[in-house]
Amino acid sequence: MDTWEKKVKYAVEKEHQVVHYQVTPRYDGDRVVPIGFEMKATGYKPGGAPGISFDEYVPNEMFSLYDQQWHNMGQYAPTEFRY
Repeated sequence: MDTWEKKVKYAVEKEHQVVHYQVTPRYDGDRVVPIGFEMKATGYKPGGAPGISFDEYVPNEMFSLYDQQWHNMGQYAPTEFRY
């Protein structure tokens, strides 16, 4: 998510765009932690020219140092924490 959030921030702060930004969480069944996020942005530069534009799905993943793998936090429920 950080990559896309930084792009929106840059468009607003540095390029003075007007941006419609929307993030929608996606869930798997009745789980309370999202499996990912649908991220959309449409921007317009001063004067009305088209600006930033993206429509991306970003999975809710975290890298585990324990098993050296990526895990989707909306699907993976660790039973214990290990350091």
